[in-house]
Amino acid sequence: TTVAVELWDLRNGRRMAGAGSYNRQAAFGDDVISRIIYATERPGGRKVLQDAVVETVNELTRQVLAEAGVSQDAIWAVTLAGNTTMMHLLLGVDPTYIRLEPYTPAANEWPRVAARDLGLAVNPRAVVYVLPGVASYVGGDITAGVVATGLHRREAVALFVDVGTNG
Repeated sequence: TTVAVELWDLRNGRRMAGAGSYNRQAAFGDDVISRIIYATERPGGRKVLQDAVVETVNELTRQVLAEAGVSQDAIWAVTLAGNTTMMHLLLGVDPTYIRLEPYTPAANEWPRVAARDLGLAVNPRAVVYVLPGVASYVGGDITAGVVATGLHRREAVALFVDVGTNG
């Protein structure tokens, strides 16, 4: 339900700006299952949901660029992390089988994409990296959380909790 954008200077590892907002997709369903139904059962629904999340990301991107005083042409790389359904919808990929047993995503690992192909408000030639998921309901958001916390390097038992939209 929430989308967050952060701008980082990769030359020095410094966070330059950040912003967050509600995902405009919420108007079409409060949870990912409702959004999958909308995307798959309404004519043009998948494109409507893709446009809604891209508009949300672009609005936030413009905010962080303005705050940092950076031109959109200066952005040459974008990394996306989200739940499996969100990545399908943002990329315009059919999410049908995520909600049907055995709950299989179209992919867990995504190829790099050019920002222009998604309509992102950055340099059109910027490379977009989509963090890999693990399974139907274990997406790149959890992968990112595990890596960011260093959990994948721990030998001891640890707990990572993701309270998502359906939580």
